[in-house]
This record gives sequence, structure tokens and C-alpha cells, in this order.
Amino acid sequence: MIGRDRIEKAIRDLGLTQVKVPQKVVIIGKRAFESGELQVQETDSRIQTDDLTVYAQKIERSIFRSLTIREVKELIELCEEVMFCDVWDHNFVVADDGVYCIDTEYGSFGHLHYGKLHRLERITTREDTSSVSELIEQRAAVADEKEKSWPHKTNAEYQREKTAEDVSARYFGQDMRKAPFRFSLEELLSVQNSDSVDEMLKRSVFTSFTCR
Repeated sequence: MIGRDRIEKAIRDLGLTQVKVPQKVVIIGKRAFESGELQVQETDSRIQTDDLTVYAQKIERSIFRSLTIREVKELIELCEEVMFCDVWDHNFVVADDGVYCIDTEYGSFGHLHYGKLHRLERITTREDTSSVSELIEQRAAVADEKEKSWPHKTNAEYQREKTAEDVSARYFGQDMRKAPFRFSLEELLSVQNSDSVDEMLKRSVFTSFTCR
């Protein structure tokens, strides 16, 4: 999954400790292969088929706390690094062990509009709202200065180049997962909670197909 993998790699490269991304696996049904309806877009490696199911690690939302200033800082760093543009408060889950970015679909990446980051204020404490707003405005000002020094290139061109780099690294780089995962039907049907998924994932690797 290019979107999920992009976020995971950025978290690792930036040394972020408060922001996380759920584990996800993709099950492509037998009908997709037999009917010939399975299509892979060569430009961005998106899969097109209705016979597909995504299983995601279950994240428990904390009812006792909100985003911290440190978590907001890391979220902004992440959004800047991966060009995450679908910044809505419901796309982030505040859990006891950190904040999870649960929206990893392809369409969520593009040009980051800093004004959208103010939506994070909805899941911060009232006492921190003004500090979060100031932080966002500061980062926006820094980004504006950087953009002035960039070569004249459209956002669409930059995004295509970034996607091409991710696809190349995914399939031809050191991070490529060489073997598909294999779960029995009995195992999949027996999954009751996120712990079961975690145990399944520890015994396997992800499929080489990519999708949302």
C-alpha cells in the first residue's frame, strides 16, 4: 500500500515517536483474477477492482485525552513530508499510545494547504488551541519562504514526481516485500480483534499489490 508505506517511511525517517499509522492488508478476491477485471494503473500502481477487501488494525480512540502540542508538531512535520492534504480531524485517531493517521488512500496526498491544519484545533484542548494556531501560522510562513526559492514547477508536476519515486522505491528499492502474504480462510474468519491481526501479520509479509 503506497499511501500507508509512504507515511510509515516518513515516520521512520523523521524519527517521529508520537505519530503512527495502522497496519493494513489487502485481500483480492479470486473473481478479480478469473474474470480479468483486475487492472493495475501503470502510472501510480493503483488497483481497480470491486473484488477487494482491506483489513486494518483496530485503533481504540482514547476518551480521556486530546492532541498534545508535541503530537501536533509531529503531525505537521508528517503532513509536510508526505504532502498529506486531506487534513480532517476524523482522519486522525487520538489513542493512548499516540495519534494514528488512519486515512492512507491515494487521493489524500497532494498539495498541503496550511489553512486546513487549523482543523486539528478541534481535537486539542481548549487551553492549547491558541498555541496550536500560532504554530501552524509559523510553519505556513516558513513554507511560503521555501516555496519562493523552488524551481518553477506546478504542484501536479511535483506530486507526479513524488509518486514515481515512491512507486520505484516500493517495487525496486530495498523496502520491496518479495513474497506475498498467505492467510487461510479459517484464519481470516477467526479474527476477532486487533491483537489477532497483529499476530497474523507477524507470521507473514504484505502482498506486493498496492491499493488504498
